[in-house]
Amino acid sequence: MLHLSSLRVPCRLQRHLLSSRGLVPLLLLALAALAGAADASVVAVRHWSYEGVTRIAVEVDGAFTYSSAVLSKPSRVFFDIQGAVPVMNGERLLGQHAIAVDDRIVERVRVALTRPGVTRVVVDLVSDAEFKASRLANPDRLVIDLRLPGQNATAPETLLAESRETK
Repeated sequence: MLHLSSLRVPCRLQRHLLSSRGLVPLLLLALAALAGAADASVVAVRHWSYEGVTRIAVEVDGAFTYSSAVLSKPSRVFFDIQGAVPVMNGERLLGQHAIAVDDRIVERVRVALTRPGVTRVVVDLVSDAEFKASRLANPDRLVIDLRLPGQNATAPETLLAESRETK
């Protein structure tokens, strides 16, 4: 372990670094910043299966940004939601939460905190799929549409409009 005394730092400087105006308050501020790195929470993950399309909605209770990547072997796509922590069923998620989808495109969706202030949503695919993601507001959410490659499926918006008209 490294001590200030072993660094040949003058005693006066050592006292300042450890004083209320030195290193200790700086460390406390850094820890507070890390703890508050997430201003939002991922509060729900919902999914709908349509003919040739699976829609996943990740509800977030505040502003967020996201990034995504596709991985293979096994096929999956993930979304890192920056500025959010997972709070599923009203409790902060400490491990991983899995939601079974089990349709032609998506096997399951997994949610976990990967680092402070970043929630990862992993969509485990049955096989390769194309996806389109959109960040929407009121309420804040990430909407992910997945379809099999080369398929021209009916858009979920059209299906939702048709189902509302028939009720």
